[in-house]
Amino acid sequence: MNDLKIENINSYYNSYSFIPTLRNNFVNTNQLRIFSEFGFGLGTIKYNADNNDYRNLQHEELSGGIAVINIGIGGNYFFNEKFGIEFIVHDL
Repeated sequence: MNDLKIENINSYYNSYSFIPTLRNNFVNTNQLRIFSEFGFGLGTIKYNADNNDYRNLQHEELSGGIAVINIGIGGNYFFNEKFGIEFIVHDL
């Protein structure tokens, strides 16, 4: 985000998460698979000012642990045994 402002201070964030996901193929042929998926994981997010001289308590209060839910639907199409394409729409 280039225009993230916290208390009128240009800021940015870093975020990391680990999301184990379950996938159910409800159409499963040699060339086509259509699936739904669901995942839940944990992560962390840290806010900081673009210039560390302007870092304030608000940056620290907004930073912390996060819970992430992933819900999606998609499909795979295989052109041959070694090459295919996958399309996923997350967070419906």
